[in-house]
Amino acid sequence: MGPVGSQSETFEQQRMGKSIDSTRFTRDDIQQFNTRLDESLLALEKMLATPDFGQGEPSIGAELELYIIDERGKPLPISKRLVDTADDDRLTLEINQYNLEANLSPGPMRGASLRRIEDEMVEILTSLNALAESQGARVVPIGILPTLRPRDLTQEMMTPDKRYQALSRELRTRRGEKFRIRLRGSERVAFGTDSVTPEGANTSLQVHYRAHPDRFVDLYNAIQLVTPLVLGLAVNSPYVLGREIWQETRIELFRQSIDGRSRRRRRLGLPARVNFGHGWLRRSALELFAESVHLFEPLLPVCSDEEPLAALAAGQVPDLEELALQMGTTWPWNRAVYDSQEQGHVRVELRALPAGPSAIDMLANTAFALGLAEGFMDNIETLLHAIPYASLERNLQQAARDGLEASLLWPSRTTRRLESYPLIDIVRELLPTADRGLETAGVADEDRRRYMNCIERRITARRTGANWQTESVRRYRCGGASRKRALQSMVNDYAELSLSNLSVADWPLP
Repeated sequence: MGPVGSQSETFEQQRMGKSIDSTRFTRDDIQQFNTRLDESLLALEKMLATPDFGQGEPSIGAELELYIIDERGKPLPISKRLVDTADDDRLTLEINQYNLEANLSPGPMRGASLRRIEDEMVEILTSLNALAESQGARVVPIGILPTLRPRDLTQEMMTPDKRYQALSRELRTRRGEKFRIRLRGSERVAFGTDSVTPEGANTSLQVHYRAHPDRFVDLYNAIQLVTPLVLGLAVNSPYVLGREIWQETRIELFRQSIDGRSRRRRRLGLPARVNFGHGWLRRSALELFAESVHLFEPLLPVCSDEEPLAALAAGQVPDLEELALQMGTTWPWNRAVYDSQEQGHVRVELRALPAGPSAIDMLANTAFALGLAEGFMDNIETLLHAIPYASLERNLQQAARDGLEASLLWPSRTTRRLESYPLIDIVRELLPTADRGLETAGVADEDRRRYMNCIERRITARRTGANWQTESVRRYRCGGASRKRALQSMVNDYAELSLSNLSVADWPLP
């Protein structure tokens, strides 16, 4: 895959390692794995200190997770059949049999890379839907499918892959009881499950951004800073099991669905594997990898044949597969990724953005996030002093709960003191900063105008994927439809409109 990875090895494989042969592990497996993790951290520390490590121009890539639905808008568990029929190396299976993932080809950030990714996204969605039609199916980018039923979140719906089976069992064993989901918002949902299938029900657009290693710390902090702002614009997951919860319920459902802490560890407030980090980054990317190693027990202690320090001493760039497995079993909303391609580099993976509604909306969200992060780089230390990390976590929750209607803590332009401002006003004021950041990154003028105009139109219309969904359901209900029928009708409309590649700001309501 050029600057970000190899075509034969997807982002998922880089994070989680190759397929595993065993689903049960011994104490010796864990001890050997921990030793290999310690060696990996030492090897990575040595590489990060090497002047030529990670050199290369900024680049971008992405993964898009998708739902497969039937003609009634219900999930259809045919992912393997569809991927096999497509015979496309860009497609991979996900935890649930009604989800799949498309790996979008990465390239340099400069020029028309954002538009190229948008066009590839449209091409993949179009071709997949053409294939799916013959099987009575459609493929849809949506954060959480509103028509999910309890039986869609059972172990029977899990993809029969040893890695997923081992992951689910290990988390369940550590928890010592069922995963219990309790969601409260406009309505309430509560249910229990023995598997991590609710985790797979959350689909996202995961963006990989690589910049010069000397800029990594500031870039990562800037991306953390802007994530709540972008999330509030991008919300697209208001329903779980047909009940309206938050504007981006995915944030809370994902956290609960893969929480392997025992009751005692939860009471002690020990960190969860899904998190928004543990403070501002200070020295180097190594801190993020070390946190994952030291804060969380291994879930998949599978060792490769490589000895990282020996490989490094022999002049090779180690793959650090054990570290990739460990990082792939912790889920911060922004994650550091090590890649051995092109003499090795690290990059930031943005994980908070939902899938959908349309390709242009997803790329506009991406452009705003990266443009704003780049636009903040010259002033990042001042901003970090003005925003305590706890306030950042509050902002993420408020943005997920209320979307465009959220109020966030943000520094006053004049005093730099924290005040509560409507998210929509903060975003409107920061659009020129994002545009300037994209220009600094070398993004083509036409792309900058396209995506900033998309954000501006959505702000003017006060429209997100989430409030389009809830308003559509409300109108169908007002027309006499039952809740079930209203949700199905909305999903059918959504599936058709998402393929039009019109911004959700321009989607008609029923």
